[in-house]
Amino acid sequence: MLRILMLISRPLKGLSLYGAAVILLAFSYAMFVGDSIGRDLVILMGEFKSQFWYTLITSGIWTYIIWYSCRLISYAKEQNNNNNIPVELLKHCPRLLSYNAIVMIQLCILHLQTIANLNGYGLIGLWVGMNLFYVLLHKTFTTDTRKLLWYTCSAVVTLAYIGYLLSVWNSKAHGTSEPPTHEYWLPLKAIPFFILQIVSVWFFIRRKKGSGQMDSDEVIGTEKIPAFEKNYMTSFKVISLLAMIVYLLVVFNLQFSRAVGTFGFALLGFGVLIGFFNLMHFYSIRKNINVYFFILILAIIIGKYGRNPYMVHLEDTKQEMVYSKRPTVPNYFKAWVEKRMDKIRNANDSGYVVYFILSDGGSSRAAYWVSTLLGKLEDTSAQVFKHEDSLSNHIFCLAGASGGNVGNAVFYSLLTEKSKGLIKDSLYMYADSFLRSDFLTYSFGRYLGPDLLRHIIPWIPMNDRAAALEHAMEHAEYNKVVGNLFSRPMNEIFDTTTRFPMLFMNTTRVQDGRPGVVSSAQFEAPSMRIDVLNLVDSEKKVMHMSTGAVLGSRFPYLSPAGGIGNNFFVDGGYFDNSGSGTTLQVMIDIRKAMSTLFDTATVAMLKKKLRFKVLHLKNSSLKQSSITAIHPLVNDLATPVLTIAQIGNGNTFIFDNMLKAELRNQTFPALNYDSLSLSKPNDSMDYAMDWVLSDYQLNIMLDVMHQEVKDQFNIIFKDFEKPVK
Repeated sequence: MLRILMLISRPLKGLSLYGAAVILLAFSYAMFVGDSIGRDLVILMGEFKSQFWYTLITSGIWTYIIWYSCRLISYAKEQNNNNNIPVELLKHCPRLLSYNAIVMIQLCILHLQTIANLNGYGLIGLWVGMNLFYVLLHKTFTTDTRKLLWYTCSAVVTLAYIGYLLSVWNSKAHGTSEPPTHEYWLPLKAIPFFILQIVSVWFFIRRKKGSGQMDSDEVIGTEKIPAFEKNYMTSFKVISLLAMIVYLLVVFNLQFSRAVGTFGFALLGFGVLIGFFNLMHFYSIRKNINVYFFILILAIIIGKYGRNPYMVHLEDTKQEMVYSKRPTVPNYFKAWVEKRMDKIRNANDSGYVVYFILSDGGSSRAAYWVSTLLGKLEDTSAQVFKHEDSLSNHIFCLAGASGGNVGNAVFYSLLTEKSKGLIKDSLYMYADSFLRSDFLTYSFGRYLGPDLLRHIIPWIPMNDRAAALEHAMEHAEYNKVVGNLFSRPMNEIFDTTTRFPMLFMNTTRVQDGRPGVVSSAQFEAPSMRIDVLNLVDSEKKVMHMSTGAVLGSRFPYLSPAGGIGNNFFVDGGYFDNSGSGTTLQVMIDIRKAMSTLFDTATVAMLKKKLRFKVLHLKNSSLKQSSITAIHPLVNDLATPVLTIAQIGNGNTFIFDNMLKAELRNQTFPALNYDSLSLSKPNDSMDYAMDWVLSDYQLNIMLDVMHQEVKDQFNIIFKDFEKPVK
């Protein structure tokens, strides 16, 4: 039994030596193979030529850095007198880790539902087969006997796998209909990555055979590496320099980051991080000190006494208390009703419809669904009712969280711009083109670069990853109109004429979990919600529309909590992921208006004529999650984290049902709570949720949106008065 335990412990001890590489490689497998977000990034790589070529380059850099930085640790451990790890493990672990970094890309591609749909045992079988192929390649390139046999076996496996990829491509290219771009190209693009696997193994082995100094004990340099490694150490430094150049270009240049793409940059970024941590480990072994410990202490001290790098981006203004001039909800309701009083009085028995829009969170997925759906409903209603009426005339309130905030902000901004005669085309087309932009890679570059380093180098003169996300939105690739609107202060966008709805964007304060709101109107005091724009006023600043939308979409770890003074805010979905809680507060303020701002006769007429309805725009899966038992170990270690993660869903469920109950009270006698959902029952599509989405997914969402408008239009607008012919 002891011998079995020792046999198992040795490989584990060897892997623990390369902890950074193992952890980040495992994370890569989980992210790009196991998660819909990562899979959609792989699809994006298949859709754009530049992303493929950059990914091929960065994957080569990634695999080299993993191999050589892990190999340096092996050398340090081999020369350590206390080394009890077999030499063969020290030799093969760096090679296998590097090799599996490329295998991961093969698994990513073939796991896609639209390519080969390998799952479960098929996926495991491919991974095992690829690693057995490594053994075959190692035998082929090292043996001096039966060379022809081993080379023949390797050639047969290579041709068989390439033949398999070509057969997958053929089934897509010559199917019954023209395939999406990624379906056509990804099986072909998998071939160069497979060749890179073979070349990497050949390089690992042949480099030693070609050095002629394998048996020399001579060591060189401060690193004390074997003399025959001199040229490879130089190559490592050159490749590391190349990696840093690409790395910095992504961090500093928005257009270049979009050319590289998130998948390619993630491989490069993870490679740089692995190289950095492995070098720290290497010098820790060499100097017999724990470098990580001193870096941690330094980060704690700098974080305590240094400048906080995660403050919300605000702009100086010469005006005083800009946002204090916003109307209160009761006053806005009074003005909104008075502007439409003739139409309300003359409404038929169906009454005058007043809509409250709820927009669920979900990054770009939610933003795209909300903005294109509302845009299409606005376009279609204006066309059907001959521009005498449209959806926007009947929306009193837009509320949401996370990506729903962004979608509402896009729609709201476009409405205000269209009222000035500056937009002639369909609103949904502006929203569609805006949200086809890559908002993620530039922000992700800041995350894996400056935002990690600033913990120990606090004077880095650049904004954080949330500000980079805002910058990417303000400089969208395919739509300058929305980008320009997002780059303007919110007070320049907010409607003061009551022509358009109020805008409420949820956020959550970190320190006490209280809900906050970025809004075009103020709640009547007292309110439980923190008015963020009042905090901005106290700083004598103004806030861009992009900043307001992103403040409620800061989901760690992709975006840090944003500070305004001592208040730090994160994603609004932590407390209320639909906007129903905010809408409930709006309805309470409307009740106050009805009781204090109108005479008795007007109140009676409004109660008879107004028809309050909620339109809930959902984008999450409709599949019911099953309640399963919690593992005892998870119970002891992670219950608080799991509970906190689900509190937002619980709050949203409660607020949604409270809102339905509020619609039933005497002030709002007509109950109507409709929802428009992206996902359908038994829907096989697993929609990704990120700040960049593939054209493949966006086109599917666009088709669903058009069908939803077609199916639901008459239901949504059944109480609208038909135009006079």
